Amino acid sequence: MLGKVSESRNGGGVDMLTKVKSQNPQAASFLEKYGAATVLLLGLIFYFLLILQYVRSPYAHIPILDARSYWQLALDVAHNGRPLSSLTHSAPLYPLFLIACVYLFGPNIYAVYVIQLSLALITVLLIHQLWQQLFSPLHGFIAALLSLFYLPFVYYITKLLPEILAIFILTGFLAIYTHRRLLDNPGGLILLGLVAGLAIMVRSQFIAVILPLLALLPFYRKPDPVTKFSRWRVPIVLACLILTLLPIGLYNYHHTGGFYVTAPNGGITFYEGNNPEATGTYSSIPGISDDVNLQLKDMVEVASSHFGRPVTVWEADRYFWHKGLNYIKNNPVDWLKLELRKIILLLNPKETFTIYDIYLERSKYLPFLFFFPISWGIFLPLSLIGIFDIIFIKKESIKNILPLILVGIVLLGLLLVFFVLDRYRLLLLPVVAGFAAHGGIVLFSSWKNRHLALAVVGSGVLLVGISATAMIQKPTAPGAWSNLGSILVRLERFSEAEDALHKALQTDPTNPIVINNMIAALLYQDKVKEALPLIETLHSYPLFAQKAAKYRQVIAEKGYPLSP
Repeated sequence: MLGKVSESRNGGGVDMLTKVKSQNPQAASFLEKYGAATVLLLGLIFYFLLILQYVRSPYAHIPILDARSYWQLALDVAHNGRPLSSLTHSAPLYPLFLIACVYLFGPNIYAVYVIQLSLALITVLLIHQLWQQLFSPLHGFIAALLSLFYLPFVYYITKLLPEILAIFILTGFLAIYTHRRLLDNPGGLILLGLVAGLAIMVRSQFIAVILPLLALLPFYRKPDPVTKFSRWRVPIVLACLILTLLPIGLYNYHHTGGFYVTAPNGGITFYEGNNPEATGTYSSIPGISDDVNLQLKDMVEVASSHFGRPVTVWEADRYFWHKGLNYIKNNPVDWLKLELRKIILLLNPKETFTIYDIYLERSKYLPFLFFFPISWGIFLPLSLIGIFDIIFIKKESIKNILPLILVGIVLLGLLLVFFVLDRYRLLLLPVVAGFAAHGGIVLFSSWKNRHLALAVVGSGVLLVGISATAMIQKPTAPGAWSNLGSILVRLERFSEAEDALHKALQTDPTNPIVINNMIAALLYQDKVKEALPLIETLHSYPLFAQKAAKYRQVIAEKGYPLSP
């Protein structure tokens, strides 16, 4: 549909530039010279306006759950001078990134937002470069625009979570890996190895992406001209990768006696996605805290209780791997049904949130997010069209984008092996952005050239995705209202907190955390009569009985009767 393509002699990208120039030389020249600058200018304007509105949102001031754990660790180490005893609680790079931010800028959470905004803009430019060198300036420009206005990507700029940093590093790795000349010299190989190590440090599952790509390197990107140096390319990259990870491993070994560069919690993550109560997305495991800093401790305690003796963190990790595998082995039909639910969640245009909820925040505090209309419901159908065209029509293009296809397959496979989550699906961005750009070009070309079959089917699927996305208005995270209520209580906006917690209790009336927060919001407003029945309910939960007694004491000290 876009005409016959040809490969460059060094096995690099698909040479579409000549064709684009011949069809529309002025547009091609503009995109080649000013495409990246145009994307950067749009990003600066829209992202700056987003941050200006976000700083007035309650979410901007109080991180919650994982974000709170990361931020508190950074404050403890960089601001309060506490020693960093170990880096085992999670993949270490993002906590180290936050610690560096606090060292440089003090306990200023807004500085982190600005830095993540900058990383997001650089990521978009890297996506532009990646797909321009693989296909054409038009592909790079469209892929960058789709990424720039991709709602989940923009949303996580404003959250203290690793996703923006992870996508930035993964995109940088792919841009280096697919570069036509960079890997023909030692400097490029050293850079590739260092970035590969950083990728594993920011998301441990990236090791499943990095190692296959390194195995593919001798066959995908042959040096031009071929020299004796080529046989040392993979060893050089691996050596630099190991050197990047070595300091973290030695640090952990010194403080914990275990040599590892990221938390050995793959087993608990696997079991969270593969157990009798699993839903296809994240779900809590009894006895395991949702706090990332406590998960390893809880994991060891649960495994020790099972074995009747103290166990190491490695034994605890294997215990949960075996639990998940035994569930699959003993319940194959149920597991297949679970996998089907994961596939449905993966294809669903609705984002699956667990901590923050984009739909709630957009409707109440951040309406500027409506200016970022690109969603998974748009990305997915366009990507499928692009992949179909490359695999079945332009078959000679497959070799050039084989690393991107491999990355997509691995990341999708990890979602199905573990569980589907908005933050994990977001990691596909540098891959699906280019495929979606190609799909958009193919769809436009189909209408222009009157290839009605593909044009009608492709447009129909795209319209379904857009319509399904437009219909999503309500919060999807189970704890969305509860988390908002907790934030508002901490900000002493008690009336707003009461409204949010009331909505939370409508969907989850027996949640003691929500009940506790509602009691606090009511008592701060002197609404004792409304709080007393909730205090009685809270007292029935053993872990909260002491808090209920304290509330009674506070009410008695203020001279209020202890009955409704």
